[in-house]
Amino acid sequence: MARSIKLKTTLSYNIMKKNLIYFLALVFLTAACVQEESDSPEMGRVSFSKIVFDAMEAYSPSSKVSASSSWEHVLPETATLLITNNSTGDEYSLEYSPKNLLAGAEIVLPFGEYTYYTKVWGPSEAKFLPYTINGEFELATNDLDLTVYATTKFGLITLDATNVSEAHLDGNVALERTEDGAFYYLYIVKENMRTLSVVENFNQNTLQQSITLKGFHHYHFQLELDEDESGVNLIHLNLGEFYFDFDNINIVGDGELVEDADGNSYETVKIGDQYWMAENLRASTYCNGESIAKLDLPMKWEDNKETEFVLVREDSYTDAVHYYYPEAVAKSEDNICPCGWRVGTDEDWLELESFLGMPESEFYQSDFTNQRGSNAEIADKMMAVDWKDIYPGDIREVFPNNSSKFTAYPAGGVDFEYDSDNYFHINRFSVATWHSVSDGSSLLARALFPFANGVYDGSGISRSRSRYGKYLPIRCVKE
Repeated sequence: MARSIKLKTTLSYNIMKKNLIYFLALVFLTAACVQEESDSPEMGRVSFSKIVFDAMEAYSPSSKVSASSSWEHVLPETATLLITNNSTGDEYSLEYSPKNLLAGAEIVLPFGEYTYYTKVWGPSEAKFLPYTINGEFELATNDLDLTVYATTKFGLITLDATNVSEAHLDGNVALERTEDGAFYYLYIVKENMRTLSVVENFNQNTLQQSITLKGFHHYHFQLELDEDESGVNLIHLNLGEFYFDFDNINIVGDGELVEDADGNSYETVKIGDQYWMAENLRASTYCNGESIAKLDLPMKWEDNKETEFVLVREDSYTDAVHYYYPEAVAKSEDNICPCGWRVGTDEDWLELESFLGMPESEFYQSDFTNQRGSNAEIADKMMAVDWKDIYPGDIREVFPNNSSKFTAYPAGGVDFEYDSDNYFHINRFSVATWHSVSDGSSLLARALFPFANGVYDGSGISRSRSRYGKYLPIRCVKE
């Protein structure tokens, strides 16, 4: 009886031992599976659907071709996007086609936080649009779709190829031709002053236009016959947000310069039916050859022994020399402007302002807040595009494009001030102002003062008796 019981106990022990071995094996296999599974990170797919060229100069176009522009950017065939895991430092490369705006470009990555970067670059004159891309994203899902933002420092020059046989920059850099032959083009690094030379097909004459380029601006040119078909003019269209902003500004061609009695040459510009000098006057000799004194600022009034004179000062920010004329010189019948030209009259200025969009109801407003013509953005159209880059100050609500090619700079005015060591005082270097001759007893003045003044920050032009001094610059208009 005892043996039987002992046998049963031994048998039970062996069964328990065997089961324990199976259990431990199962636990080991399960742990191994868990360990293997924990070593494999979660993965997700990142898709890049399009490139958006980010806002530059207050513009934010969101596609390669906007609805109002027919230009499609020239981009390279391929580029590489470098993606870096912020935690591990692992780098991943993704080849993509900029022409397709990254459509279909995708990569599988471990979950985590990443930065990405690409640089499509070129020389200062490029056949395709150079740009950079950088950003970051967090991958925490199986599928992530991204839009990447690109920036560029380059501007674009295009030229309608109709009636054009050659096109160069600075006389030696040939513009590229589009595949369909419809345009010449070149991408140019921003803020470079360049000269576009165009050879027309009719008489093989060369026309030229100087351009100060801004990043992400499109400058388009075309040739048009004069109304009397006597020649060809170069027509300039300034674009922002890659849309045409055509104000029918007719730019005269190369060789259209005017010379004063001192031998100074000035560029000229046709605006509507008027021809204006595109620079302020720098003369000290009347049209009839009679000279007046040039008095260098700073100075004191008692040092002046002259009855007719022009005040002269050097610009503290540029190499320019500004000339300021008293009322007597501005109104003199001897004519301080080049022969055949005159000091701009009130009527001349009104015609200019009307052409640039000022309504007649605002013609005779006399104010000091530059609201005349602000709805038509008169100041934007007259201020040099590099005004904000050269001169300090806070310009708000004003975005100079100089579409009129009037090219105004802030020379300010000069006034008489007894309380200073130098009695002649420079009044507001931040304002562009000019004499405008009227039939009244005193001169009117025109002024562009777009800076923050506590009252109004606008893009208009004032018409009033000058508050910037009695001595002002002069712009001449062709008689």
